[in-house]
Amino acid sequence: MPKVSSEYFEAKKQEILDAAYRVALRKSVSSMTLMDVREEAGMARGAIYRYYNNLDEILAALVVKINKDNLYMEEVDKIFSKSDKLSPAKLLKKLCDFMYSYLVSTELDVITLSLQFDVFFIHEPERVLKMISETEGYESSFSYLMTSFQNYIKHESKAGNLHPVMPVKKLLDYLFSVYEGIMLQYTLDVKAGTNDYDAKASVNALYRTMLALLEVEKE
Repeated sequence: MPKVSSEYFEAKKQEILDAAYRVALRKSVSSMTLMDVREEAGMARGAIYRYYNNLDEILAALVVKINKDNLYMEEVDKIFSKSDKLSPAKLLKKLCDFMYSYLVSTELDVITLSLQFDVFFIHEPERVLKMISETEGYESSFSYLMTSFQNYIKHESKAGNLHPVMPVKKLLDYLFSVYEGIMLQYTLDVKAGTNDYDAKASVNALYRTMLALLEVEKE
């Protein structure tokens, strides 16, 4: 193969990622194949291997790209950096307000792919964990949020301000599975164009659930 510039090489990799993005939206992450991506990118048979070794390498790069394009770690830091100035009820309200604003301000395609990757993880956890472990320096904003929230709950529980009714890990798994359900309903409603689903009301219900599971009085 003749030598190519690093700019050309990276541009081709980006073309492949863009093609994978389109295929995933059309066909789903779980069912897409390397051939689907190659054909979408308009590449000759075997040419794709100059840039990626396999489909999982492409998917891992796609996850990293989506995460980098939609970072919200700074917003998470802003919320929890005020933990010593806000009551637990007010901080949880700020957290839920952020979760709602993220839902309605993020591109629908990004939310769709995030949900697809979650389903992919459920069906093939070992494969996904291997993909993530081989991705250098990867940390998702969602993982960062989970860790920050977990640390907050543990700290405030020791201070006697929170009283989780179940182990923290299980509590967080439950709360964020509820949030994913809200994301799914919102996505389906927007795509259907029915406007029947009240995402704001659902997030407010999630807020009340947080208060109950952490035994915090609403203010």
